[in-house]
Amino acid sequence: MLKRKKRRTRQHVIADLSANHIEYFTLQCGYSVERIEADYGYDLQIYSYDEHGELENGVVYVRFAHRRLRLTVQLKATDHIKRYTREESFSYALEKVHLDIWLNEPMPVIVILFDAQNEVAYWVYLQAYFEQKGVSLPATQKTFTIYFDQHNIVSIDAVKKWQTYKNHVLAQINGRITHYA
Repeated sequence: MLKRKKRRTRQHVIADLSANHIEYFTLQCGYSVERIEADYGYDLQIYSYDEHGELENGVVYVRFAHRRLRLTVQLKATDHIKRYTREESFSYALEKVHLDIWLNEPMPVIVILFDAQNEVAYWVYLQAYFEQKGVSLPATQKTFTIYFDQHNIVSIDAVKKWQTYKNHVLAQINGRITHYA
């Protein structure tokens, strides 16, 4: 009897395509990006540089809006974007266990929904989304649906906005953090 080998599924392919999509625009800005292999809630970290090419403090986290994927950017990918369409936006349910982590992260967390069929990605600055909507998460709620504006398309300009968001967070620290040992 022949043993079946592991298969590369369509979900694996679009997960890589979604990461590559973000990496492309990040690299076009002259920034660097790292994929996070361990899945603890983040998929990518984006590092930005100033006009002299010097590394800036802070990071943008990216999370993709799809199952089991990793500046933090959270990535989510789909072949069926119409399933998530609602007027001028796309809806996507996020697990509260992840939201609890992301909403307490001081650096910007960008959640991305990648439309694999049309090779376009939409983004939400998660902490700002919740602050602007005045939303709180009930302790008993297991998921929460967010809406991606169809005009928030990942591009070079979007990645530069994320850098600005990160720099605004850093400016609020006023250059002083006390570390306790």
